[in-house]
Amino acid sequence: MMQGHAIVPDLAPAPHDLRVEVPGTAEAVRDLLVWLSGQSLITELPTEVRGSAELVLAEALNNVVEHAYGPFSGEIRVMMTRKDGGLRVIIEDDGTEMPNYDIPEGKLHAAQNHTDLAEGGYGWYLIRKLTKNLSYRRFGGCNRLSFLLEPKQLN
Repeated sequence: MMQGHAIVPDLAPAPHDLRVEVPGTAEAVRDLLVWLSGQSLITELPTEVRGSAELVLAEALNNVVEHAYGPFSGEIRVMMTRKDGGLRVIIEDDGTEMPNYDIPEGKLHAAQNHTDLAEGGYGWYLIRKLTKNLSYRRFGGCNRLSFLLEPKQLN
């Protein structure tokens, strides 16, 4: 189990559903990602989906910490459901809304080195490239990002 943070997963009625709530801090997200990587919901995914899931979850959750909450605190809620060999993910937070209430475009820029990568570009490029049905909604002070990760043969 994760150390330093009280994370109690709620198992939904379906055997492959998972819901967790963590503090919106870099440390809690790091611990959550480590914990999730050992959960059957992730470990039983096809290899290419598992790698994409770990990368996309890290990018999306760290964006919540850095941009939605920034110097403030709040909770992050993550819900995951197995779907046709893939994974349906919903991430919610009560932080600041996305600019223009929309997902950043995410462009891949030609860069000489990693320090040249523009803030807000490469992470969203990866998220868009690796997911399907990516959507963002803001309602009642809550941000909701949802997406589907599927095996390549289903894309």
